[in-house]
Amino acid sequence: MLSLYKWREIVIAAFLFLTSLFPMVTNKAVIANNLSGYETDALLVKIGDITYVHYRDEVVVNININATGSWAGLAIKAKVLSQNEDKILIIRKLERLTPDTLNIVIDTAAIPDGRYFLRLELIDSTDKTDKRYRIISSEKKEFSINKFPRSTKSARVYINENNALVVDGQLFFPIMSYAVTAGTKAFKELEEVGFNTVIGPHTTANNPFIAEQIKEYLYIASKAKLKVMSTAASYVWGSPPQLSCPTPETVISKFKDHPSLLGWFTGDEIFANRVSVEQMDKLYKIIRKRDPDHPVGLNLMKADVDYFPGVTSVSDIVSFDWYPIPNTSLSSYADLIAQLKRRVASRKPVWVWLQLSLKGERARDPSPQELRCMTWLVIAHGAKGIGYFIYSANISPESKKALRKIISEVSCLAPVILSSPSGEKVTVQRVKGSGQVDILFREHEGKGYLIAVNKSEMSVDVRFMLPEHFVGKEVKVLFENRNIKQDGHFYDRFVAHDVHIYEWEARS
Repeated sequence: MLSLYKWREIVIAAFLFLTSLFPMVTNKAVIANNLSGYETDALLVKIGDITYVHYRDEVVVNININATGSWAGLAIKAKVLSQNEDKILIIRKLERLTPDTLNIVIDTAAIPDGRYFLRLELIDSTDKTDKRYRIISSEKKEFSINKFPRSTKSARVYINENNALVVDGQLFFPIMSYAVTAGTKAFKELEEVGFNTVIGPHTTANNPFIAEQIKEYLYIASKAKLKVMSTAASYVWGSPPQLSCPTPETVISKFKDHPSLLGWFTGDEIFANRVSVEQMDKLYKIIRKRDPDHPVGLNLMKADVDYFPGVTSVSDIVSFDWYPIPNTSLSSYADLIAQLKRRVASRKPVWVWLQLSLKGERARDPSPQELRCMTWLVIAHGAKGIGYFIYSANISPESKKALRKIISEVSCLAPVILSSPSGEKVTVQRVKGSGQVDILFREHEGKGYLIAVNKSEMSVDVRFMLPEHFVGKEVKVLFENRNIKQDGHFYDRFVAHDVHIYEWEARS
């Protein structure tokens, strides 16, 4: 019998012999060492969500790489293969990888409906062998494309190239209240506060009277000049969750031409409600086939933003709710929007539900300063619609007064918020203090607009550097009745959760 030591020698010798026969095994370590300090045994690429954006005819592929250190020299190649895998239909390449750019957008206009395979290859773009890039890791995944009838710019409601809603030819920024009970008085109060959209009505599963209820809801909303994201075909909370309507096809066909209809809302916190992606996908296809002219939206909980692959494919608009007061920093809103926008590569609108009043569920409601901060923070990070949860008769007079003012500000600047991104840049530099200011810059009708939000509980002094063609003009601080002199730059101070919005004219 061989000793344990002898067995150990035999195993080592066998390993060395086998690695000499397969040089690619050791080459991985060489490649990793050449690529600026990666973990040498763990360079793997994984496919995350594959999201089909039907109104753009695009597929968004999320990518995960479990590599550490600099990513210089790494690239991704994406190949769309036929069902039989005998043809490469599309090839896309992504270079200069960073954690913020780990997705690929693939134009699928040239390929028909059907099932396909996506193959991702992580390659070493610094090392070519026989005129080919060396493949470090790869993964393959099946996906499908279903091309529904597409809305056009003549439709009553559509999503434009900036992910903004266009309603009757005008840009529209939804400011929403959730599941309001139908009533002339309740809707009139929402209109007076400044809301322009309601999601509802609140209904039960398999409601045999859903058509009558939706008809009344739309009628009363129209009298208050409110748009409706209708729950006529949505999943209702329950065990198991069920549809609000036994025949969604009927109510969709019945109400799809109503002038107050903004879109269809298919479920709230759908995965907390244990609705599957397959169920949501089936409902989405039912709606899209019968009504190409109104978008479909659904809502996620905070945790769902990080999880549940596939959710981004089963709606046109994705929203999430998050209520951080008093336990979590308001900056968490910015983080969540960034995660969700990355999952859809900023190819779909993201809406956000903000904390207003949760009596009995939270120790306190947001202060007026916090409410204004969270509103403008999500807008600065790209939200194309906002909702407040929950507006009711129990809301405090202080909160109602603050909300009315905030909504007035947002409504006033909605055309600016929804305008195209500027080709110019404004930069912000911290001068004193430890606060953190996030900004959104837009140019609109010959003027520059800067939304600046201190998402921190600390004060900060900052310096803003402006584009050259705005040099030499005075800056107006909107809603504050003050002006600031500037000559290519200006300074301002932000207290905790402070918001300043600036306007100035371009140099003639």
